[in-house]
Amino acid sequence: MRWEALFADLEGELAAQRWQEIEATAAELTRGDRAQIALGQRLQAAVGTQVRVGLTGGGMMPMMLQSAAPEWLGGYDGAGSLIVTTRAIEMVDADLSRAAPPEEKPRVGASFAAACRSLSRRRELVAVTSVSGCVLAEGRIDLVGADYIEVTASLSGGGRRGSRLRRAIPMAAVQTVRAHRMAMD
Repeated sequence: MRWEALFADLEGELAAQRWQEIEATAAELTRGDRAQIALGQRLQAAVGTQVRVGLTGGGMMPMMLQSAAPEWLGGYDGAGSLIVTTRAIEMVDADLSRAAPPEEKPRVGASFAAACRSLSRRRELVAVTSVSGCVLAEGRIDLVGADYIEVTASLSGGGRRGSRLRRAIPMAAVQTVRAHRMAMD
């Protein structure tokens, strides 16, 4: 009888040890799955919610998140629609509890250049800010190159009425592109 109790204890210990190994393996697999989630995928879980984006220039930008892609976030705030490049983001406060590891190969979102081409096609009036927070140009995006955009802006000040300046801006310098729905002149 004492042997039966001893064997029962040993079997219980072995079962507990196997269960701990299964839990450890599951935890490691979960960490591995989470390691596959890129920031853009993680932020897709927050689409439709209010987020706060910390920018490289030091500012905080609260916005209603409408889309998240590997290179940019899109949404709106009280001043209009905007695109924020992910390279200009230092942190994001958001509810990411719904984020899950991808079940299949991650869907590739539209690039930052594609988002700018969309604004260009719609002839949106935009304000482009740099990673330091300075306004680089206000006008319409006329051309989207491989690594730059060209914005045609109205000249203010002493120039003749209707004067235009075409400014080339490297995409690496862009922090935000804000679309304004209003007449340019």
